[in-house]
Amino acid sequence: MLICVILAVGVTAAPPDEARVVAVHAGGLLVGMRLGAALLWPADYGPAALRSAPSHLRDTFTRAPELRAGQPLFQSDGDPWAINVFGHAAFGSEIYLRARQCGGSSLRALAWTAGASVAWEYGFESTAKRPSAIDLAWTPVSGFLLGELRFRMYRSIAGEGGLFHRIARGVLDPLGSLERAAGASC
Repeated sequence: MLICVILAVGVTAAPPDEARVVAVHAGGLLVGMRLGAALLWPADYGPAALRSAPSHLRDTFTRAPELRAGQPLFQSDGDPWAINVFGHAAFGSEIYLRARQCGGSSLRALAWTAGASVAWEYGFESTAKRPSAIDLAWTPVSGFLLGELRFRMYRSIAGEGGLFHRIARGVLDPLGSLERAAGASC
């Protein structure tokens, strides 16, 4: 319920240009992650695994998100802790940072991050596995923390024009830097 309120307040308030850029960025990231998962784990995410998609989709929409009792929190969905801790933090911070770079408030950026996490768990990943409770919670929280840190670091060096500063901005926001170089407005 809280995620729905955050999404309604945050994303619907976004100016059209911000919404377009962030939505395209998030969509590209989600598609890229799904293709990457299919290449890295073809048995679970590849074309052959689509045979089991109907049962996974049924579980996705009829059962609560995965949270295995007796497992460490960041392994409670069956994934390695490094994917849950670092992978979801990187994903969340990328969406968060893009929204902030496009002029969004921290609340709107959090809404975009929560929305992208829901889209991943209930859309892109749902043909392979049931949504993960820890992923749904950790992605927005870690995205906010890491994304805001990246945003503030980027802003602190944004006015500088030397080679070191351009490299540092590229390291802090590589995808955004590529998109802006290709003509994105923010």
